[in-house]
Amino acid sequence: MVGETGLRPGTVVGDRYLVRHKAGEGGLAEVYLAEDLASGRQVALKLGRQGAPFQRTLSPPAHPNLAQLLDSGRWAGRPYEVFEWVEGTDLDTYLQVHGPLDVPTACRLAAQVAAGLAALHEAGLVHGDVKPRNVLVISRAEGPNVKLIDVGPNSDPGGPVLATPLYAAPEVLAGSRPTPAADAYGLGILLFELLTGLRPPPEPEHRTGLRPADWNPAVPPGLDRLVARLTASDPADRPPKLQGVGELLGAYGSPNATPTVPLGSATVRLRRGRPAPGSRLKTAPLVALLVALALLVAPRAAELLPAGEPAGQAVRAAPAVPETVRVPAVVNLPVGQAVEVMVAVGLRPATRQAYSSQGFGLVVWQDPPAGTELAPGTSITLTVSIGPPPVQADDNHRRDRGPGKKRGRDD
Repeated sequence: MVGETGLRPGTVVGDRYLVRHKAGEGGLAEVYLAEDLASGRQVALKLGRQGAPFQRTLSPPAHPNLAQLLDSGRWAGRPYEVFEWVEGTDLDTYLQVHGPLDVPTACRLAAQVAAGLAALHEAGLVHGDVKPRNVLVISRAEGPNVKLIDVGPNSDPGGPVLATPLYAAPEVLAGSRPTPAADAYGLGILLFELLTGLRPPPEPEHRTGLRPADWNPAVPPGLDRLVARLTASDPADRPPKLQGVGELLGAYGSPNATPTVPLGSATVRLRRGRPAPGSRLKTAPLVALLVALALLVAPRAAELLPAGEPAGQAVRAAPAVPETVRVPAVVNLPVGQAVEVMVAVGLRPATRQAYSSQGFGLVVWQDPPAGTELAPGTSITLTVSIGPPPVQADDNHRRDRGPGKKRGRDD
């Protein structure tokens, strides 16, 4: 019945669930693909280890963005839960496969996470461990669908707190139980990751008030402010209701959305100083817009002239775009300043992160290197330091009360 790596295929749990094979495991439980002999459907069987402290007092509500709980009980002295089987990819893997997402796609995925969390909160539950590995993405013809898994254990006021430090709210790291405000923070960290393609900074002090536009100039100002508010250090400063957040993200996720850039009355100038790591990139979205307009308008200027009008007038109205631009040197600059420099010369910066002995937020490598001649609009990759590697790299951690770690899609 029990093999060296868990339940053997063919084991029947609870006189109903026929084990097919193991799908995942962690410190508290094992997850199996099983067949429900009563209905014939495939299900996810989560079997707790001996003494595992998950015992639900409330069940998650039925919602299209929440994995549905079908049954629970005890078998051979071990608690088990049965969920709908979801044929999907966890968001962490999804990002690795698909690479950086455009802003509308990132917002559509985050809007579904917000909707699932809002339904939980309405039912009096919290998630408490919002992170990419607890979000499954299902490919569908109408677009990717999101389902939150690992729902409910943190809602038991007498149970242990299960949290992943890299995504946990400051108050949870300080010892408080997760609340809806902690879920709002987790959503903000997740949204930052979706918009930038970067993992959250390893240092807790750098994970509050995050501004994704510092790393991705395509993020509109309103969305940038929303992420900063969701990741506020004080729970009282975060949005109290995630339903409205989901609706706002849905609006940003529309392919036809055209967020405006407020110009104000001041002259726009590039900063010449060296802003502190994490400071907000204020001018890059506008500069990017102006560069894009120049790239679009200049090549067609001659076509728009009335017949017989000298082409030289078009050059004066819209200066010709140079055939190539020289890549500037931005290594050792803060990422916000480096992005501004690249956008200003007409290049499209993309960022990736790496552990480094250099300070957090500094560019440690650029590809192609400085001095390379490129066509305007070419993409250039900036490698940005997130500081030295942590002493314990595993981001899955059961924070208190008892042994065990949780990994993957099981807890």
